[in-house]
Amino acid sequence: MQARLYPENEEQVKRCIEMGHADYKAKLLLEDLVKGDDCMFTATAITDCGVMLNGLWYLGGGVRSHTIIARYATGTVRFVDTVHSFDREHMQVKL
Repeated sequence: MQARLYPENEEQVKRCIEMGHADYKAKLLLEDLVKGDDCMFTATAITDCGVMLNGLWYLGGGVRSHTIIARYATGTVRFVDTVHSFDREHMQVKL
């Protein structure tokens, strides 16, 4: 796994530097991203991701999402299949 910081403005550039990433354009490797043994990885698919995760499925009054959660300390990997209802007052989303 690799990543790059992508600050969108000067304020974010300043924050990167203050957090110890003076070379904020450098490629970050897994060793840079994870510094200990008690770490977790979580991803929720927006579009289909091959065989691992399905993308969002829009239903009549909501959406179904698929998430993977992996924890290094316990060696567990969980797949979460969730239906989010837009019918509830606090979940009103205009699509």
